[in-house]
Amino acid sequence: MRSTEQIHGLVCEAAEGLGLVQLAEEIDRVAWLLQFDEETAIDVEYSLDEDRLVLSSAVWEVSGDQRELIYELLLQFNYLWTETGGVRMALNGMPGQVTMLFDMPDPATGVTRLRQVLGNIAKLQKSWRQILTGLADSPVETTDADEAALRGALEQLVQKP
Repeated sequence: MRSTEQIHGLVCEAAEGLGLVQLAEEIDRVAWLLQFDEETAIDVEYSLDEDRLVLSSAVWEVSGDQRELIYELLLQFNYLWTETGGVRMALNGMPGQVTMLFDMPDPATGVTRLRQVLGNIAKLQKSWRQILTGLADSPVETTDADEAALRGALEQLVQKP
């Protein structure tokens, strides 16, 4: 089991070279907030008991008439867990803040791997935000073309971190 100091060093070193606007350490828990830009942030929390890092990122606030379609897309994405490398989507509250989650069960995989995962999660968050914004702006009635576009979007989102 690693110490919190070792994990702190790993996270800080991995954050170097990511072009962060801000790296803030949480005081009340073993966690860090990595701010990539105004809209893109990743919360990294270390679970000492389970010796794993949990990455979470608030993506988008669900509102409007497309809730059902958005919830369906999130569920379809979660079903593809073997293809997404374990990235999953969740709702924080109702109607819900769409949140992306990823567990790294062995933080000792190294700085390079953590840096790669953080960069990929940030890119994936931006892709999700674009797609969900587009859905929110689309008409309430969905057509076959909309369904095909959703399938295409889902394929675009299925990338392992």
